[in-house]
Amino acid sequence: MYKEGRGKGKISPKQLVDEFIGNFKKDKLESNIGKTKLLRFIRRISPKLADNTLKNGL
Repeated sequence: MYKEGRGKGKISPKQLVDEFIGNFKKDKLESNIGKTKLLRFIRRISPKLADNTLKNGL
């Protein structure tokens, strides 16, 4: 099993791979998976908040 790390609500490796492969098949050049979707949105609104979130965890 994979090792638990910092943060909560982590996705499983299988979920990551499934989403990545789905995006790959659609010829998407970027895959914002899991909480990165939210982080990308936050970064548009407030880059400083996004940077602090990366430093301190989501």
